[in-house]
Amino acid sequence: RKTPLPLGWGLVVADYREEEMDAAVILGNWFGETLSTTLIPVARVLDIVRLAAYHLPWGWRSAPRQTSFSAGENPVKFVMDEVGAVYPKIHQQWADKTGDEALAHFCRSGLAAHRVELAPEDCPYLDADGKPAKFVVRTNEMATLDVKEGCDRYGGDAYFGADWRPVAIVRKETPEQCEWWSTLVDKVYRPGDGYKWEYAKFAFRSTVFTLVTFVDHLFGLHMQTSELVMLATREQLSTDHPIRRFLIPFTFGAITINDWARTALCAYGGTTHRAFSFTDGGFARAWALAPALAFTRSN
Repeated sequence: RKTPLPLGWGLVVADYREEEMDAAVILGNWFGETLSTTLIPVARVLDIVRLAAYHLPWGWRSAPRQTSFSAGENPVKFVMDEVGAVYPKIHQQWADKTGDEALAHFCRSGLAAHRVELAPEDCPYLDADGKPAKFVVRTNEMATLDVKEGCDRYGGDAYFGADWRPVAIVRKETPEQCEWWSTLVDKVYRPGDGYKWEYAKFAFRSTVFTLVTFVDHLFGLHMQTSELVMLATREQLSTDHPIRRFLIPFTFGAITINDWARTALCAYGGTTHRAFSFTDGGFARAWALAPALAFTRSN
């Protein structure tokens, strides 16, 4: 039976016993209802034994130790040896992580791929052949968010030609010799601008990482999609409904992880607030703008 708890962000966290019920449904698909309900308390006991073995002084000596890597030791090889086949196969090689080709790959096939839009036909930013830019990744909506002292503004719209060569990055910046509260104006950076172009790329990549992590992942995926699908299946579908049984493997654990995220990531002073550049006010405005930042596209 649910015991809803309002948590301030529109979440409703049900009794964790419901996750045990979901586990019973998953196991029931494999072993049958009677056996699956027996396996849950057994699994809990085994989990306690495992924790004791790792953390008690007389536990297994194979418990991991927190030590530093030795000089010349390969951290990737160490992790691969520890986890074995669980370690994912690396399909991408980033020999140059900051060049123009890397920027194109970052936007076309990497972290920003889902935010690629078609540039307007009358785009004023032209490629080397004099043709308007074909694609754009927009992040300038973040430029109005206040950041901590010593940090530069977020933002940057990156334009690419039809061949995916970078054409320009347009940032919203405070005009020179003006106070920080002045109206922001467009400043265009192009390949060949030396260190200014390199800085514009750095600012753009940093903004994309913040935007995707904070808005698309934390807000859009966890607080919206995951939470709403989980609530809809539990409130509207019975435990033996075929659609609920099909969706459970994809939503199992959503209550737990979203409850943790509410405390560790969503709150003031949490990881998100401290890891990114937002001031207290900027952090509040970022949450207020999150729905528009997550779901609004110009095309």
